[in-house]
Amino acid sequence: MRTSAFALLLVAIMAPAIFAQNPSVFDKALKDFDAKQYDQAIAGFRQHLKQFPNDASAYFNIGLANYNQRRYEAAVVEFQSAVGVKVDYAKAHYWLGSSHFYLDRYAQAAAAYRDAIRYQPNYVDAHIWLGVSLKELNQPTDAIRSIQTAIQFDATNGIAHYRLGLVYQSLKRYADAVASHKNATRLRPDMGSAFRELGNSHNSLKQFPDAIAAFNAALKLDPNDTSSILGLGNSYYNDAKYAASIPLYKRAVELNPSVSQYVLYLGDAYFNTNQDALAKASYDKALTLAPRDANVIYALGLYWVRMKNAVLAREQKIKLDVLDTKLATQLQTKMTTAGLR
Repeated sequence: MRTSAFALLLVAIMAPAIFAQNPSVFDKALKDFDAKQYDQAIAGFRQHLKQFPNDASAYFNIGLANYNQRRYEAAVVEFQSAVGVKVDYAKAHYWLGSSHFYLDRYAQAAAAYRDAIRYQPNYVDAHIWLGVSLKELNQPTDAIRSIQTAIQFDATNGIAHYRLGLVYQSLKRYADAVASHKNATRLRPDMGSAFRELGNSHNSLKQFPDAIAAFNAALKLDPNDTSSILGLGNSYYNDAKYAASIPLYKRAVELNPSVSQYVLYLGDAYFNTNQDALAKASYDKALTLAPRDANVIYALGLYWVRMKNAVLAREQKIKLDVLDTKLATQLQTKMTTAGLR
């Protein structure tokens, strides 16, 4: 069964600055922030802090300015200063969590999101991202519980349903994932990633017509989304409609010519439609891109079995003895069945 790996696709949110007292220096810094002149804004907020050193919103805004420039370590320092001045500053705890998350510090992120929830129990985004962090920490049960809490507070939040679906996918609970992604696409019909993961979930359940419909919906939103193109190709391929998968795999290769997996899949589609020369060319290209990829070597071995070339088939088998003994055994079985020694 071919599936497309779902990507987390973590897009940083451009955070709005928070207002404070002291119109003049602070207001000028806000205008710089809104104009995305973040370093000028930071300088202004720091000048403001010289007069008002306990203004948590100034630290917070400096943190946001750094966050919006992907300077997450610097953002952490400022958000920590903000909550140091104002311990119940839920938004500062939330953005502290987001900064840790983008630094792959999921335990610290989860702790910060929990602090945000402690001071604002109905903080929907904090519940969602606590769940996402817990998923990264391999705590899927708690992740599900956290995201379900977000949905209890806001059942119309499409992102929450989508994130819940991703957790279900990671647990191979594909029927639950389908239900969640359907909710996400209903609430957010502009969300291509939800349609894509709906397609991947249907594909895993061998519900190929539904998978094809979902991938096509994703591609209407973004015709060049390689993951959806690949998923659509996989759905046709898994349904033994190999010829239909070929143009999709070709498109995936055109968009990402250096990804050996896409080239391999194209080769397999050619192989299963008896286009042996094209299959061999694809396998050779995939092998150039990934010389130690066991799946590519196995596919090339199958090609040589079909060509009745015992020497070259055995050469691939010897490589697999080192890289993947299971595939080596499978190739040996194919060789024996074909009468190759």
